[in-house]
Amino acid sequence: MPFIPENTGKFGEFGWSGVLRAAGVIFFAYIGFDAVSTAAQETKNPQKNMPIGIIGSLIICTVLYVAFAFVMTGLANYKEFKGAAAPVAVAIAYTPYLWLQPLIRWRSSPGSRR
Repeated sequence: MPFIPENTGKFGEFGWSGVLRAAGVIFFAYIGFDAVSTAAQETKNPQKNMPIGIIGSLIICTVLYVAFAFVMTGLANYKEFKGAAAPVAVAIAYTPYLWLQPLIRWRSSPGSRR
């Protein structure tokens, strides 16, 4: 199996165009890191600490995103995630943790948003 599956002929479905589409979606997950910069006035040495804080948090979150993606695709075939309303629930369905499955499904249902 290739690491990046072949494109299906549509832009954004698998292949490199799918990677680019996913990168665009993930970009918005990183917008919250500007919150680190709002704490600049509370640090003793902002010129030194701000780059360390922003870059460090970006690296940690990137590693966590990639690890989570590897685990999800290790649990279920990548084709099962296409069109799924709750991809995490698809992956959790393959685990032996029966107590976790209803919890994930409850949190991913549209009526659970507050």
